[in-house]
Order: sequence, then C-alpha cells, then structure tokens
Amino acid sequence: MEPRIVLVGAGSSEFGFNSVLDAANIEALRGANLVLHDIDPLRLEQMGPLAERIAEETGSGLEVEWTDDREDALMGADFVVLSIAVDRMNRWRTDWEIPFRHGIKQVIGENGGPGGLFHTLRNVPPILDICSDMEDLCPDALLLSYTNPVPRLCLAIDRYTDIQVVGLCHEVEHQMG
Repeated sequence: MEPRIVLVGAGSSEFGFNSVLDAANIEALRGANLVLHDIDPLRLEQMGPLAERIAEETGSGLEVEWTDDREDALMGADFVVLSIAVDRMNRWRTDWEIPFRHGIKQVIGENGGPGGLFHTLRNVPPILDICSDMEDLCPDALLLSYTNPVPRLCLAIDRYTDIQVVGLCHEVEHQMG
C-alpha cells in the first residue's frame, strides 16, 4: 500500500510547489497519495491542479487530492509535512522592528531573540491543534515540521503531544557544498 502524505500549508507558493516537486521526483514515493491541505481554499484551487500537472508531467504516479478540511486531509496519514505561519508576512517585519526599536539586535526575527519568541507564541496554538487532530486521526504518522522556529516548536510538540516529530530546515540543502 502506498503512503498517504499530507502537506499542511500546501497553499504556499514556495512550500507547496517545492514539496510537490520533491515528491514527484523521489523514486521511493512513486504512486503515493499526496494530500494538499491549506486553510485558504483559493490557494488550494491554484495549487491542486498544478500538483496534478506536475504528477502527470513527471510520470510520478502520485495520486493528488486537496482539501481545506483538516480532518479529511489527516485521516489515515502516514506522514504529515508541516509548514505554516500565522500571518507570517505581516508579522515578520514587526517581529524584527519592535525589538530593534528597543535596542535589541537579533538574527532573523522568526528564529531568535524576542521576535522569535513572538513568532513561537503565535504558532504553538495552531500547531498543537493540528497535533491533537493527528492523535485522533493518524496517531502513528510521523510529523515532519519545517515551521520556524523549528527547535522551539518541536519542543512544544514533544512536551504536549504524543506525536513523533522531526524538525527540518528547508535551507540546509542550500548550505551544503
């Protein structure tokens, strides 16, 4: 039986598109069921047909479906790939600027310093909600989280849920020689 892989946050033009491309080009995933999930149905209506076309053009045999219903998406998942951020683009700037106005210099605001804490506190509640659904609908699924700040969010998942999680960084592949 082929794996059911759910991409949570798949409406993102970067994460969704790149994740579909990766899945379509990994031989071991040939024929997998790839489920795109996002809370924005308009983005899914763009990404879904694109994912089907990628699957067809690559000959990957991926079975693509998409839904804005999280329970439908997660039901029976083997793997859940997570990349979400609450109001990321609007809040990213303030996560950087507010600490800076108070004399605090920090790395990119979503990862470290006070800005990273703000980002964490916004993202923990929806991520724990997703994990709660996973505990009910796919308790044996492995969660692969790309959501920043990865260490803080994985710690929350580990402490407050029974979900197995692996934190990953999408930038690592670009850092290797």
